[in-house]
Amino acid sequence: MERLIEHIKRETKVDDITLTTPLLEKKILDSLQLIQLIAFIESSYGITIKAEDLVPEHFQTVNSMMGLINRSKG
Repeated sequence: MERLIEHIKRETKVDDITLTTPLLEKKILDSLQLIQLIAFIESSYGITIKAEDLVPEHFQTVNSMMGLINRSKG
């Protein structure tokens, strides 16, 4: 989880990212950053995110991304 937060902070240059920061709603992530984030998640967590899981709800917050990561591992 910390690895994911640190990656988002580094890529967005926004320091106050928490588990519940609304990343899409506040436009912290743009479309290119979101694609790069998906690639980071897949390589860092050893998962493949299915096409049907590429919905905004799964990328709204770090918490929602961690839920997706945990479901994808199973």
